[in-house]
Amino acid sequence: MRRTVWISLAVVAVVVLTVLFWPKPADMGHPRYFADQTYNFETIRMFADNAPAGGDSNEATQAIGEIKAGDADSWYTAWSATGDRTMALAAKTTSS
Repeated sequence: MRRTVWISLAVVAVVVLTVLFWPKPADMGHPRYFADQTYNFETIRMFADNAPAGGDSNEATQAIGEIKAGDADSWYTAWSATGDRTMALAAKTTSS
């Protein structure tokens, strides 16, 4: 009886240690741009709509780098500045 208890405890200890220290699989999904779920969702949505609309992902990445998570003003400012730069480049390109 006593031996069975010790074996059971050893098995439980091995299982617990395996669960705790087993290497985690590599994350192959969408990256998290923001911890805030709303900001992250909108960013991923923008990348999904960007290519079919003819957008440049580098411009979007620059805008994302200027946004402070949870700050709606920085979100608006970053995307407005990106839009202004893009419109200026389009006007310059078409008028030349």
